[in-house]
Amino acid sequence: MTDYNKQENFFDESVKNKYSSIIKLVKNTALKYDELEDNLLCFTNLVDVLNINENKHSIILKKILNNKKDNKYKFIPSFLRQVLKKEIIFNYKKIKIQTEKNRVDISLEDGFYAMIIENKVCNSPDQKQQLERYIEQFISDGY
Repeated sequence: MTDYNKQENFFDESVKNKYSSIIKLVKNTALKYDELEDNLLCFTNLVDVLNINENKHSIILKKILNNKKDNKYKFIPSFLRQVLKKEIIFNYKKIKIQTEKNRVDISLEDGFYAMIIENKVCNSPDQKQQLERYIEQFISDGY
């Protein structure tokens, strides 16, 4: 189980206020993950078993996200609906999926919208104000 009380002090008040909906989404996603994990008969995380680092994990996820059938992305719309619980309209003809742009593990960009995906594998810790820095960078890039 994840100890969310320890993580509460990680964010200062300005970050909490500015990004409260993102923080709530992350907490709810982690809680749902813990709930699902508790109900599994067997749990093996191949990323941990193979000792895959964040960069390799990002490459795998990028490959999955980039999957197309009949020249249409099949996984991204479903992924966004599952993670965000709402419809996000990307311009799929212009979408770029990149790894390690400005140190962001994965970014999806269409010139108007951008989505940041930060991997945490092998118990890697959060960096101080990591997401805030990434968001500010994308805002300064025009998103």
